[in-house]
Amino acid sequence: MNEFDTTQKTILVPVGTRFPKNIHDELKIIAVREGRPLQDILIGLSNDYIKKHKEGNPTFTLDQYQDENFKAYPALAAPYNKRREWFYKFKQHATPKDVEEIRFLLQEWNELFKEQFKWL
Repeated sequence: MNEFDTTQKTILVPVGTRFPKNIHDELKIIAVREGRPLQDILIGLSNDYIKKHKEGNPTFTLDQYQDENFKAYPALAAPYNKRREWFYKFKQHATPKDVEEIRFLLQEWNELFKEQFKWL
């Protein structure tokens, strides 16, 4: 179906059972404030979701996080306070192996930085 298809299809999602009422209410408030139909917001959100999750988008597929050994680290460009908060939580449960691993990763980043920006 393309965007100019005149065939009408209806999607009913009962508010309060399948679609949480608090989310519906918040979306309605935002829609009124922005002067947009709620339908337009939901279509926009759906389009964003499709772009991020459709087949062929290799950026972040959910199956890459199914590895039980996967460890999440803060993004390099994350705000300083977020990285600091992550380290605080990390040290609460980190094993010596975890600490060694993160130290090694940081050293690798430091070496890469020095290599690429020798002129600084």
